[in-house]
Amino acid sequence: MQITSLIWIVAVIAALGAGLLNGLEPMRIVPLAGLGIIPALMGLVLSPFSNREWAQMLVILSWIALAIIACFAIAFVPMAVLFLCAPAAASLFERERVVEAMAFSAIFAGIVFYANQFGFAPEPIASADQGGWGKLAAIVATMAFMLGAMFAAAHRKPELADDKLRQKADFMDAYPGAMLRFDHEDKVQMASRLAFELFGLKNRDLGKTDVDSLFAGDETASQKLKDLVHAARENQETLAASFELIDTDVPDGISSLELNLVPGKDG
Repeated sequence: MQITSLIWIVAVIAALGAGLLNGLEPMRIVPLAGLGIIPALMGLVLSPFSNREWAQMLVILSWIALAIIACFAIAFVPMAVLFLCAPAAASLFERERVVEAMAFSAIFAGIVFYANQFGFAPEPIASADQGGWGKLAAIVATMAFMLGAMFAAAHRKPELADDKLRQKADFMDAYPGAMLRFDHEDKVQMASRLAFELFGLKNRDLGKTDVDSLFAGDETASQKLKDLVHAARENQETLAASFELIDTDVPDGISSLELNLVPGKDG
């Protein structure tokens, strides 16, 4: 995310320099350039938190906000090209973020378009010089940003760089049953495919979901599982337990779940 943000900033600065060399007044285009780099600056500031959902959404929404402001301040065409920046930025996160960014961009682009069509949009405030420079800068910077995001996403290193961790993850994917792996803080670190389905987990939940939240809504089952995990770890012995859970998909409304808890060196 840092590299793509820097690419955007460099592209805007280059466009600013070109505008100044062509005789445009600094006070007319410098404020636009400053506004244009705000989402990229947010990307740089939030890059240490790029694995957090709130940071990802802030970055995505900042790009959408820039596109909306540019469309109202200058013109919908060609400033709507800025709506492509949100999905491009999201490509550096999880796949779900790309879908969300595309949906948000499409929705807000549609709102802005119809607001212009039916006369609900404010009058453009940019002068002719500002509009001309803004259109050129938006197209050039967007192209550079999208290319940078594409290459960054393609060459992004996998999160599991350690061979042992990769082997464990491959095993969890291939394991036919439902298996979860917890760390010493009782957070889910790995899950087999069946476990993902059984507990309604997603990739972004790994490292964040606590043991006692697996049975959300059933405090008795949650506390029982948490106590068993602690007991298995403290006594260093395998424990077996049965859970009865409410399940509307079965005739009697209750399903039985058998769990084996095996203590490990790191969880």
